[in-house]
Amino acid sequence: MAQACSLMPLTWFVGNTIGPLIGGLLEHPAEKFPAVFGDSVFFKTYPYFLPCSVSATFAVICWFIAYFSLKETITAQMSPKDYFLGRKRKPQEPHAGPPAMADNGVQCDASEGQLPLRKLLVRPVLIAAGCYAFFLLIDMAIRTVLPVYFAMPIEMGGLGLGPSAIGTILALSGFANGVFRCLLFAPLHDRFGPKILYLIGTFLCIPVIALFPMTSWVARERGLDSLVWTLVGSQMILFVLATFSFSEIQLFLLLHFE
Repeated sequence: MAQACSLMPLTWFVGNTIGPLIGGLLEHPAEKFPAVFGDSVFFKTYPYFLPCSVSATFAVICWFIAYFSLKETITAQMSPKDYFLGRKRKPQEPHAGPPAMADNGVQCDASEGQLPLRKLLVRPVLIAAGCYAFFLLIDMAIRTVLPVYFAMPIEMGGLGLGPSAIGTILALSGFANGVFRCLLFAPLHDRFGPKILYLIGTFLCIPVIALFPMTSWVARERGLDSLVWTLVGSQMILFVLATFSFSEIQLFLLLHFE
């Protein structure tokens, strides 16, 4: 089960690798690819249109693939139009006989009502959801600060890196996240257990945050030398290992309610 949880977010890691590369390598195309875009006034005026359009095109393609290829597993109780207009849903007819079987082999019993929210708000669920929300807050804060920190001038507490360097660092981080999750998550889970590994991942956020001012101070004193890049690499690796806590919360819930 731990191995399965490590593979489920694989598409997220692929996006974390390709996305920063698209943004970092395709920005300012008139300057980077003068033979193709050098004469384009449009791309000189809007230097970030190309990476944004590539990402948007990919999202549209994914939408069409999902719309035409995915099959709905349940019968809709109301149309999207009725939902947005606030109309009441259709009453369900009493269902007699065995539950229906979906194409994927999952039994769907239309006679079962939706479980009330108050029955879900039990102590184990609230604790797990609170831990998830706590770590998500830290994770989003670090992910938001990272590109700003990399781009800010050294005199202002950043590293003064360009978009290409920032995109490459974030792409390597996303790639390392996928590799580490596939190779290390299951063995570490079997050795330490979900609770201990979650606590370790949360604790690793402390040195990740502490490395922001530390690396900035070294960059001001010595410039962007090998020590600075070593600190940046260490920070990204620690952050990758810290994100194991996401899968541990999901696995903890599955094991608890199994």
